[in-house]
Amino acid sequence: MADDETRTSDPLQDRAQVRIFTLADYVAEEPSGRLYISGGGLEWIGVPTYPDRLSSFDLIIRLAFPIAIVRESYHIEVRALDPQGQPIGPDPLMQTEMRFDIHRLPDYASEISGNLPVRITDYPVTVQPSDAIFLHLVVEGILISRLPVQLRPADQ
Repeated sequence: MADDETRTSDPLQDRAQVRIFTLADYVAEEPSGRLYISGGGLEWIGVPTYPDRLSSFDLIIRLAFPIAIVRESYHIEVRALDPQGQPIGPDPLMQTEMRFDIHRLPDYASEISGNLPVRITDYPVTVQPSDAIFLHLVVEGILISRLPVQLRPADQ
């Protein structure tokens, strides 16, 4: 590449990669990193909702970071938004740091990955029990995935 050329950004090498971003009735993680997901879905998922809160569900996130951007921690957020992009409750829904021991990576590693199984219980909302919402997965301030979720009244 000539000095005056600029490198084109490659979204498969320059940002976090989503391996799993879904909801389930229950998830368990073994120390090995293996996930056991019960009642999971891939897209439109019905989440039981009361008039003022979402009932319990698990949020499963698995992210991979290409070796070109690997570092020891990443700030992760999930925002719950209505179709107009406004928060439906406390914002963000979830935030944490995903941490890695990068000194233990083998020389041949092409990426590092991690799981975030999160239990959400009684999240207060301002939407109706039958509305659609969108969960936005944000890594280091960059939106990397949206998950549409159809709410359903808890008695159905």
